[in-house]
Amino acid sequence: RGRPRVSAPAHAISGIREQRTLHVKNVPEESLNLASINEFFQKFGAITNITLFPTTRPERAFVEFAEPAQAKAAFDSVDAVLGNRHVRVFWAREYDYDPNPAPGGQGGPGAVGMAGRGGMR
Repeated sequence: RGRPRVSAPAHAISGIREQRTLHVKNVPEESLNLASINEFFQKFGAITNITLFPTTRPERAFVEFAEPAQAKAAFDSVDAVLGNRHVRVFWAREYDYDPNPAPGGQGGPGAVGMAGRGGMR
């Protein structure tokens, strides 16, 4: 029967629907803090919200920008995210906020599929 889907909090849904929110996965523990996330992503535009999930595997964060074009610029960037080629960026979806993603980070309701990209190309 599977696990029930956990949806994004109400305050995050508009950012997801307007493609202003990125889902950042595999964030190293030393970079999983507001200062590091903000320092890297602010070069793409105004950040309106950062949500951290430090106790999940893989460690992840959500970064919401003021404008969709800013989020797209961050998504399309060829820079290694947070200086780490293992960090991956995806377009956020409502069910990505599930605190218990599917095992292995793939498949199930927490999966993002092929929408993401690696830190380097």
